[in-house]
Amino acid sequence: MGTVPQMSLGEFYRELRNSRLVKQKDVVRGDFTAAQLSRFESGKSMLAADKLIVAVEGINMTMEEFTYKYHGYKEAPHIELANLISDLYYQQDKEALKALLTSDLLADEGELYSRLNAIVIKVALVALEGIDNVEEEDRQYLADYLFAIEEWTSFELYLFMNAQMLLNNRMLLYFAHDLCKEEKSFNKLRKHQELIKSTLLNTISELFDRGIYSQVSYYLDKMESMISFKDTFVKIMARYYRLLLDYIENGRSDKEKEIIETYIQSIQELIDDQTASIIRVHFLRFES
Repeated sequence: MGTVPQMSLGEFYRELRNSRLVKQKDVVRGDFTAAQLSRFESGKSMLAADKLIVAVEGINMTMEEFTYKYHGYKEAPHIELANLISDLYYQQDKEALKALLTSDLLADEGELYSRLNAIVIKVALVALEGIDNVEEEDRQYLADYLFAIEEWTSFELYLFMNAQMLLNNRMLLYFAHDLCKEEKSFNKLRKHQELIKSTLLNTISELFDRGIYSQVSYYLDKMESMISFKDTFVKIMARYYRLLLDYIENGRSDKEKEIIETYIQSIQELIDDQTASIIRVHFLRFES
């Protein structure tokens, strides 16, 4: 992963600060002195982590934006790996996913994250091949890890969203319920809210697959309470899941089936073929 060549972090920060038309005195607000900032920017010393965060915030950037630019407009390695797994899955490239399991790219993540990402890759292969050969040891490892992390970051949300099929019913419902708690610290971050909505979509689909219909309305309510006017896909899927639940609870009647088919047709005409196809393929699993 390339960084800015032949430039210290402080020198990089100085160039960035100047390009954003921010003066040193506007960054220094009692957390450190102008002399400390000058030494940092000249490459003579480093700022402590807490002071660096303040310095980055002082030029109206997030740490994510700062590190993204510092690494030459590349995502963090774990995000690049997650994106690669996702791309290979949607390309249905099973051989590339299998090769990724023994790749240096995965090994470079370290023992813990290498194993967790390997589990996600195995789940992707299960989805593509239709054969669930994930070992019980991996299932337990995933559950133990998620249970041990008190405050989930985007990485834990990514794990739960993509590998929840490996969890038993009790653990699935436990984590899903815990995820919806509004007092959770990271849940107030907008990025997390977007991930939570996507995760709940997967959870609701998983509940349908397992026949746990009694819990669907609860998670639909939770998800819909988070929806904004921008969330077109989430709204479409939420409406479909409501119709699917009605269809199942009403004995899979022809009337309810016709309502869903009409809805899918309207999505195809008003939105796009791909979204309609996603819903149609899902509905086929429940059609009587």
